[in-house]
Amino acid sequence: MAKKGRAILARSVVNGLYGELHTKTEQDLFLFIVNIRSVIKNEDDLIENISAMRFPPEIIAITETKLQANRVFHSKLKRYICIGADSLICAGGVACLIKFTLNYQIRDDLNIFVPACENLWIEINHPDKGRRHRCSLQTSST
Repeated sequence: MAKKGRAILARSVVNGLYGELHTKTEQDLFLFIVNIRSVIKNEDDLIENISAMRFPPEIIAITETKLQANRVFHSKLKRYICIGADSLICAGGVACLIKFTLNYQIRDDLNIFVPACENLWIEINHPDKGRRHRCSLQTSST
């Protein structure tokens, strides 16, 4: 009988990890969350932290990207697709780096419309038994 997958969550600050993942199965979905305080300024630190991990995450959820619509961001992390919700005032902003092997869908129909609050909803179709996971990433620009 196949082992059921777990949703594994790791929290981080750019300068260090809190805890380490010791085991992982193919059914597990590893989500890494970071408040980056400017993705353009701190992407190299993020890449260094991801590179040091025993198991690279399937999803990297990023808050405080500080990206605006007029700034294009192409991640240096290979094998990830970047989607995001830009900040209206150069504070806040959210993004997800998703492994290109994951089957996902952006769910704009679930967005909440609150002033100065960026949010991003994605649905992941888990390969194990057709399960779906919905992920919400929100931050306030104020």
